[in-house]
Amino acid sequence: MGYNVNVDEDILGCAVRYALPRMTYMVGVVTDEVIKNVDSLSMRCRSVIMEDIQRAFKEDRVSKHDCDVFAWRETIRVLQESFSSKSK
Repeated sequence: MGYNVNVDEDILGCAVRYALPRMTYMVGVVTDEVIKNVDSLSMRCRSVIMEDIQRAFKEDRVSKHDCDVFAWRETIRVLQESFSSKSK
Protein backbone atom coordinates (compact mmCIF):
# COMPACT_ATOMS: atom_id res chain seq x y z
CA MET A 1 0.00 0.00 0.00
CA GLY A 2 2.80 2.39 0.84
CA TYR A 3 1.11 4.77 3.26
CA ASN A 4 3.54 6.72 5.37
CA VAL A 5 1.65 7.57 8.53
CA ASN A 6 3.45 8.62 11.67
CA VAL A 7 1.48 7.28 14.64
CA ASP A 8 2.16 7.18 18.34
CA GLU A 9 3.52 3.79 19.43
CA ASP A 10 0.59 3.38 21.83
CA ILE A 11 -1.78 3.57 18.87
CA LEU A 12 0.29 0.92 17.09
CA GLY A 13 -0.02 -1.28 20.19
CA CYS A 14 -3.80 -0.81 20.10
CA ALA A 15 -3.81 -1.67 16.40
CA VAL A 16 -1.99 -4.94 17.18
CA ARG A 17 -4.63 -5.85 19.77
CA TYR A 18 -7.38 -5.01 17.28
CA ALA A 19 -5.81 -7.02 14.47
CA LEU A 20 -4.86 -10.15 16.46
CA PRO A 21 -8.19 -12.00 16.14
CA ARG A 22 -8.98 -10.68 12.64
CA MET A 23 -8.99 -12.63 9.40
CA THR A 24 -8.66 -9.60 7.14
CA TYR A 25 -6.00 -7.58 5.38
CA MET A 26 -5.60 -5.63 8.64
CA VAL A 27 -3.23 -8.32 9.96
CA GLY A 28 -0.79 -7.57 7.14
CA VAL A 29 -1.16 -3.81 7.47
CA VAL A 30 -0.46 -3.85 11.20
CA THR A 31 2.36 -6.40 11.17
CA ASP A 32 4.06 -4.55 8.30
CA GLU A 33 3.95 -1.31 10.30
CA VAL A 34 5.36 -2.95 13.43
CA ILE A 35 8.20 -4.52 11.44
CA LYS A 36 8.90 -1.34 9.48
CA ASN A 37 9.03 0.79 12.64
CA VAL A 38 10.56 -1.67 15.11
CA ASP A 39 13.74 0.38 15.56
CA SER A 40 11.70 3.48 16.46
CA LEU A 41 9.61 1.73 19.12
CA SER A 42 10.56 1.88 22.77
CA MET A 43 11.66 -1.34 24.44
CA ARG A 44 8.49 -1.19 26.54
CA CYS A 45 6.29 -1.01 23.45
CA ARG A 46 8.17 -3.85 21.74
CA SER A 47 7.81 -5.98 24.83
CA VAL A 48 4.08 -5.32 25.18
CA ILE A 49 3.41 -6.04 21.51
CA MET A 50 5.42 -9.27 21.62
CA GLU A 51 3.68 -10.40 24.82
CA ASP A 52 0.26 -9.60 23.32
CA ILE A 53 1.01 -11.66 20.21
CA GLN A 54 2.42 -14.59 22.18
CA ARG A 55 -0.55 -14.55 24.57
CA ALA A 56 -2.97 -14.54 21.62
CA PHE A 57 -1.27 -17.65 20.21
CA LYS A 58 -1.36 -19.35 23.61
CA GLU A 59 -5.05 -18.52 24.04
CA ASP A 60 -5.84 -19.57 20.45
CA ARG A 61 -7.05 -16.08 19.47
CA VAL A 62 -5.11 -15.84 16.21
CA SER A 63 -6.50 -16.68 12.78
CA LYS A 64 -5.48 -20.12 11.54
CA HIS A 65 -4.91 -18.83 8.00
CA ASP A 66 -1.31 -19.53 6.98
CA CYS A 67 -0.69 -15.95 5.87
CA ASP A 68 -1.86 -14.55 9.23
CA VAL A 69 0.13 -17.08 11.27
CA PHE A 70 3.22 -16.29 9.19
CA ALA A 71 2.74 -12.52 9.61
CA TRP A 72 2.44 -12.75 13.40
CA ARG A 73 5.33 -15.21 13.74
CA GLU A 74 7.52 -13.00 11.56
CA THR A 75 6.63 -10.02 13.74
CA ILE A 76 7.64 -11.96 16.86
CA ARG A 77 10.92 -12.95 15.17
CA VAL A 78 11.73 -9.34 14.23
CA LEU A 79 10.86 -8.11 17.72
CA GLN A 80 13.06 -10.79 19.31
CA GLU A 81 15.94 -9.84 16.99
CA SER A 82 15.51 -6.20 17.95
CA PHE A 83 15.96 -7.08 21.62
CA SER A 84 19.19 -8.95 20.96
CA SER A 85 20.55 -6.21 18.69
CA LYS A 86 19.78 -3.53 21.32
CA SER A 87 21.73 -5.45 23.97
CA LYS A 88 24.91 -5.52 21.87
